[in-house]
Amino acid sequence: MVYEGMGADQLKAENVDRAIKGIALNSYTLRKLLMTGSTKAWQNSYYRESDKTFRIDTDIPRGAQFPQDHNLNEKLSVFQDKRGLETFILEEDIKADNVDHIQRALKRLADRIARSVDATIYTALTTDNGRTLAASATWDNATRASRIPHEDLFRARALLADSNNNSYKADSALFSEGDWPYIVSNDTIMDSFDASGPNVMQNGNMGRIAGLEATVSVSVDADEACVMQSKVAGTWFALEGMKTFRKEDPGIGVLVRAWEYGAVAITDPSAICIITNTRA
Repeated sequence: MVYEGMGADQLKAENVDRAIKGIALNSYTLRKLLMTGSTKAWQNSYYRESDKTFRIDTDIPRGAQFPQDHNLNEKLSVFQDKRGLETFILEEDIKADNVDHIQRALKRLADRIARSVDATIYTALTTDNGRTLAASATWDNATRASRIPHEDLFRARALLADSNNNSYKADSALFSEGDWPYIVSNDTIMDSFDASGPNVMQNGNMGRIAGLEATVSVSVDADEACVMQSKVAGTWFALEGMKTFRKEDPGIGVLVRAWEYGAVAITDPSAICIITNTRA
């Protein structure tokens, strides 16, 4: 056998598949906010909810027919994207049992694919959103008393709830890595927790803010945030989940490849609100 030792064990086909998929599953941060639908088609059609206001008659005569109105749904299509990456692990690293090198290579491969999926989803959220508002003041404002991100989050929730036909109930807030420090350390937010609340300074975990589940992701653009109703705003069409492939080149090393197909469809843009101008 060319490949022996712990390094070789790490690169067995089943181990590679399990490691990459396990790492990627933990790396997805935005895909979990969408509905997931399986598909066998390269082109996927869906209907986008309109924001049309239903007309109502408040003075129907006795015995008269009720007025009718109908929602408008726009038929759209998305095409599958194929995303993938491969890495080559040298035999020297395998035979020398450089397990850290192997694990790091697999982690970077899985993380990069997962980050690509999340970036595609966030681009769709910001392109097809139905609501936007500018932050009342920058969240990193030089005047600490002017930092009021919680008010912007409540305003965004109100905008979604005030939609014409559907009163969307926002449940998620997406923050960039750059904005998060100004959220988690905000004076007003910190002061709102009593002794029974989460110890943010101890563990850095806030969980929910303004009734919204906080998600922090590098895929969220700088200088903005997103408030949305998860599982309603859009769908991730999965043609094929992540697949992996391993090929040995005796005396040289092992090629490891991973890829997946998928496409995002924003079905309810009015369930999304983008908050802009969050940074100075």
